[in-house]
Order: sequence, then C-alpha cells, then structure tokens
Amino acid sequence: MKKITLISLMSALLFVACSEQSTQSETDSSSSSKPLQSSGIQSSSSSVVSQSSGTQSASSASVSSPDTLFTTRTPTSKALTCSGPHSVLDTFEQSDWVCSMDYKDIHGYFYMQNTPTSCVEIMSTTPQYTNDTAELYLNGSLQSISPASYDFGGNHHNDYIKFTYQGYVFHYYHSSFGFGWRSCQPMDCMQVYESDDSTLVEDGCTSERTLPVVCRMANSDGSFDSFADNFTKCIGDQ
Repeated sequence: MKKITLISLMSALLFVACSEQSTQSETDSSSSSKPLQSSGIQSSSSSVVSQSSGTQSASSASVSSPDTLFTTRTPTSKALTCSGPHSVLDTFEQSDWVCSMDYKDIHGYFYMQNTPTSCVEIMSTTPQYTNDTAELYLNGSLQSISPASYDFGGNHHNDYIKFTYQGYVFHYYHSSFGFGWRSCQPMDCMQVYESDDSTLVEDGCTSERTLPVVCRMANSDGSFDSFADNFTKCIGDQ
C-alpha cells in the first residue's frame, strides 16, 4: 500500500514539473514572436514616411517646374513663304511659353501655344502667330484665357505676350535692351493696361523692373529650361 502511494505521489510531481516546463516553453515562444510583430509595424511606418517624402518631392517639382501644371506639347516646324520683295521661303517653329503670373492678389502661372501662320520679309523674315491655347493656373485649377496673342517683335525680336484677365490687359515684355534696342533674354516683366489696351495702369517694365516675371519658351524637344529668375541687364543698357 505504501508502495502504491509513493508511486502515485512521484507520478503527480513528475506531471506538475512537465506542465510547468511546457508552460514556460509556450511563454518563451510567444515572447520571441513579439519583436517580429514590432518589426512589421516599424516597416509599415517606414513605408508611410517614404510615401510622404515622395509627395513632398512631387510638390516641390511642381513649384520648380511649372510646365508640369499644363498639358504641353513638342513644337513642330512649318515652312512659310514670306511676303515681301523676294518671296522668301523660311521655316519657323511653334512658339509655346510658360510664364509666372504675380499681380496684386493674383499668383500662378500662364501658358500659351502659338503656331506660325504667315510671315513677312522686311530686313529679315518675321513670323506671325495664331494662338492655339492660353491658360492660367490659379488656386489649383486651370482657366482658359481669351483673347491672348504672341508677337515675335519685329526685326529686333523684341517679342511680347498679351492677354486679357479680370478686365485688365497684361503685357509680358522686356525691361532691358542692349545696343541697337535689342532685347537679350526672354520676357522678364509685366505691363498692366485697362481693358481698352491703351490706358496704362502700371508699367513694371521700367529699368527698375517693378513687376518681374519669368518666362520660358519650349525647347525643340518640348522641354523647358530652369524657371529660376536669372535676369541681368543687357550689355549696353544705360
């Protein structure tokens, strides 16, 4: 009888010891899985940070490259016979522009597409353009603009852009001219007229350049150069 009791007691102690060891193993196993779950959360968090960085980069690119705000095109060339004493045949490219737009509480960008449709020969051949598209990007949305026009600027190529918005006529022009009254860089300033296009409201194209703009014409491959304002006065500008 004593032997049976002793054997039963030993069996019970052995069962308790095995149970404790099994419980400890399960606890250790569960504990070792937690760092893996934690790593998974960190990985997900890293993904969010990466996405956020990508959004910031895209936003920065839009500011530094305003051409991305519009549906631009790759300019094509067109051969035209220019009216004049010699009926000269010449080839001209479409002239597309993106310019900054800052006047009072108006802040955004202006875009236009222009196609040469005729030309004249005076001292040289000068193209004349028809406007295909004109848009303003303001407050996150596009607005079609009409009327709008681009003028090559005669033999000296002192070109200018003109468009109407909110009852004003805006001229993009030049504030500096070199020898022979020739501009030496893209349009860099703005003049504002009343709706009659003759009553001057504000001339930002004096030598002080009080209404500066940055304009870039599309390259032959459809790209645009940097929109940094790198204006300098022309050589010979007094």
